[in-house]
Amino acid sequence: MNIKNIESFMDILKEVTIPVAVFIILVVGAIYIYKLLNTDGPLNQMIFKPKNPKWDTTIELKEGDKLHQLIDDAKRQEVFKKLSGITTDVSKIDSLIALENSSTKINYRIIRNAMPLIEIKNDIITVDITKKAHMNDIITKVVFFIPFVLFLFLSLILLIEFIFNDPENLMLVIGVLFTFLAAIITAIFSSFLRRPYLFAKRIKEVMSAK
Repeated sequence: MNIKNIESFMDILKEVTIPVAVFIILVVGAIYIYKLLNTDGPLNQMIFKPKNPKWDTTIELKEGDKLHQLIDDAKRQEVFKKLSGITTDVSKIDSLIALENSSTKINYRIIRNAMPLIEIKNDIITVDITKKAHMNDIITKVVFFIPFVLFLFLSLILLIEFIFNDPENLMLVIGVLFTFLAAIITAIFSSFLRRPYLFAKRIKEVMSAK
């Protein structure tokens, strides 16, 4: 291999390395955001769950309460949380188990995400999708749909410009990768913001079909 071939190979390598590195960084960033939003960490709690969620458990000690019963309830809550990921009052556990067993279209992941819109009174489950929740979902779709389309459109324009007019422009490649990943991240974040409404709607449809 002569010097010219080596120099040509190095030039190609330089042109490829930067876009690939940028793409890898963006992908890793998108995966990190996805995992961060899909955990029960403080950011997830702050964004997706109300400050005083209805399903938070509180133990009120009353005169005549048996200590062993309180311990049994606490253990049951802990086991249920490990199995389903749902923290709730022990009196609601049986209702949630019955809901999960009621259809193959409903699982604990769906129930967990829909909990902000689920109410349990006297062992009866109701899915309370209010007008406010419906309007919030519409606003979320509109707010995130616009940047998603803009990022996607910009990515397409940059790709056309790169292919037909300036195939050696490294910045165009970076621009295409960045705007495309930005569109994907926007779609992912939008879906996470909408998930309580979407999963609650799915549960309500299944319950209404019976």
